[in-house]
Amino acid sequence: MLDTPLFTCSVRNQSVARTSCGSDRRYSRLYKACEYAEVNFDEQLTLERMAMIAGYEKSYMSRLFKNQFGVGLFEWLRELRIYHASRLLRDSTLSISEIAYSVGFSDLSTFERNFRLSQGITPRDFRRNHGLSSFTGSRTAEYFVV
Repeated sequence: MLDTPLFTCSVRNQSVARTSCGSDRRYSRLYKACEYAEVNFDEQLTLERMAMIAGYEKSYMSRLFKNQFGVGLFEWLRELRIYHASRLLRDSTLSISEIAYSVGFSDLSTFERNFRLSQGITPRDFRRNHGLSSFTGSRTAEYFVV
């Protein structure tokens, strides 16, 4: 169900409990950057900014994230944005352009291309199929424990 809060950085059905990373400072710092991204997903987030938040060099941040979660940081961020866009498409009357910008995409064509890549359907068709009432899950759900 989409209304439950996201679990930070849980991807591809890997439930990684925060407490399991608590004893390892590398991962607690990584989660700090993920939590920042979850709150600020609509901003222009760069690897440099995320690494700075975690206190890592860019290359180390990228490698550590991929090793811990099985996907790259920007693939995860894209899916986070698509997740929020899916909720807005389902639950709001905002235009698709407004949704694209509100979840952090810099232009409509990039949003539509990434949405289709993630969901296998265009944002317009997604809205048509799921409207304001029924969301049964999709590939995005693989990236988040809900």
